[in-house]
Amino acid sequence: MKKALFIVHEYYPVGSAITNCLKPIIDEMLKENIEVNVLTRKFPLNLRDFDVIDGVKVYRVEDKYLEVLNKRDSFKKKSLKYLFYKIYFHLLFIKKNKSIEDGFYDKKAMIKQGGKIIDGVDTIISCSFPFTSHKIAYALKGKRKWIAYQFDPYTYNYTLNKEQKDNRLKVELEYLKKADKIFITEESYNENIKTELVELKNRYVVLPYALIKKSQIDVTSKKEDSISLTFAGTLYKNLREPFKMLDILLSLDIDIKINLYYSSEIEIIKCLEKYKDKVNLYFKSSKEECDKALANTNIILNIGNTMINQTPSKVFELISLGKPIINFYTNKLDTSMNMLKNYPLVYNVCVDEVDLLELKKFVIENKYVVKSFEEATKGYLKADEVAHKFIEECDKK
Repeated sequence: MKKALFIVHEYYPVGSAITNCLKPIIDEMLKENIEVNVLTRKFPLNLRDFDVIDGVKVYRVEDKYLEVLNKRDSFKKKSLKYLFYKIYFHLLFIKKNKSIEDGFYDKKAMIKQGGKIIDGVDTIISCSFPFTSHKIAYALKGKRKWIAYQFDPYTYNYTLNKEQKDNRLKVELEYLKKADKIFITEESYNENIKTELVELKNRYVVLPYALIKKSQIDVTSKKEDSISLTFAGTLYKNLREPFKMLDILLSLDIDIKINLYYSSEIEIIKCLEKYKDKVNLYFKSSKEECDKALANTNIILNIGNTMINQTPSKVFELISLGKPIINFYTNKLDTSMNMLKNYPLVYNVCVDEVDLLELKKFVIENKYVVKSFEEATKGYLKADEVAHKFIEECDKK
């Protein structure tokens, strides 16, 4: 591999779980003198069409959905122009769903821009969510190697009904059968081969996320009167809700301080209102603020996904800190619990059958414990090791 093209929904300076996972891989590629280009959407709209960021050429394509939203929000609500763009956006959204597109991409414009920069590229790496990234990669493939990097499940997603799943299954098989390789996590692989997606088994390459690396922030455990317990992440209705976790923690008869750094949809935000006098709520904090809070807390809180074919990338970052982790789960096949099985400082709590005495004991006994990075990550591949393996697999026939 001499020249790679990544197709991603977002890229720096906009951070996301996918960009965080890709950074160690791209850094390693640059060290090996591989030219790296990124094709992404222009989000937010005030970014430039082209940038060079840490040696990576970044090409941005304007997104018609975002443009319409931006125009809509520039007018007063209930004005005629606002209503016009609201209806226009709704019609675009319906058209997108009918064509089984996901994410907000101007697919044709992405393919057009990709055609302008594809010269010399020998490997295309498309990243989903959204699956549309793979459709763009297929259109640009030609005789080049195409790696489909699957971060989120497309077909077997809890938000979809049977008809939607059936439609998506046809699309997923149609496109990914044409990929040279499909990189997925162990959790996704184990679930996929139980379904019709087993047809793709010979293309699957199992890789963890390249996220376990030593924190750049000093990791401490402050000795204060209250024991600090901190969650940082995105909350979703029916997938990752915080309410049972909060109720359990608030029922412990010990002096604790619960911190919730979160972003979420409106339903969860409203429901959290009743906890505001008992829990420190920090809405939409920056990643830097979240990382600092986790590095300074006594105990880290994690909420497992209800979906068992999705690997929450955040867990790998938590492992790197060497702090005690309380993992709250609903599904007994919880992916976070599987990811944490080699971690030396974890207590798993089933939210429907919790042992409060054992939980209290774990909190008290481990409140000031911090493992070294080497000890905490002993059973895991580090980010640089994953990056090496990623490049090796890309180069294999």
